[in-house]
Amino acid sequence: MIIMVNQTKANFSHEFTIFVDGRLSYKGTSSPITSINDNTLTDRSGMLLYETYADTATSLMNLLPFKWLWSEKLSKVHVVLDGSREIVGKFQFVKSGYLKMHYAISYKDYNLKLYRYSYGSNIHLLLFHDDVQIGQYNKNNVVTNNLDMYTLYLLDKYLELAPILSLFTIYFDSYNYARRGEYVAYKVEKNWEWTYHQDNDKYDPQWLQLHF
Repeated sequence: MIIMVNQTKANFSHEFTIFVDGRLSYKGTSSPITSINDNTLTDRSGMLLYETYADTATSLMNLLPFKWLWSEKLSKVHVVLDGSREIVGKFQFVKSGYLKMHYAISYKDYNLKLYRYSYGSNIHLLLFHDDVQIGQYNKNNVVTNNLDMYTLYLLDKYLELAPILSLFTIYFDSYNYARRGEYVAYKVEKNWEWTYHQDNDKYDPQWLQLHF
């Protein structure tokens, strides 16, 4: 399946629409003020499905300098709640050892890892479950009026992950590309990035064409 996460507002509010195989399926928001505020995901009618809140206690415990040299350092920690306010998962950024880092998603019985891989104008997130790649995000590197766009190519057998991964995309954007404090019109920006870490070799240039 193909999941498209399109930002529709970026100035006084940050809003997103999410299409699954071309059909409008979800809507979402992130905070225009700070990345530690809540992110939300609703169905297309506006009913709340999931939201996140920042686990600041865990993040503060990991502020010790160079902690990653001997153990995992966690940051950007957000707990995921469902519409009944039950905890169903967690998002976090994990750094361990020298130049080893990934995003982690826990949801129900899933423990997923996402590795950021960028070279020049190509920006990807590689999604793994049990050390097997199950998806790949491509981020549009040309951004108009600070409205980011993501395309997630996800194997069909993982359909139940579509909503939680849509919410993760909003969380990821909030921490990495929110551009808070900018109020723009008629702006076009092209992003160029390079990642340098020990997991760069997880990128398989053939994966997308083999599965899609």
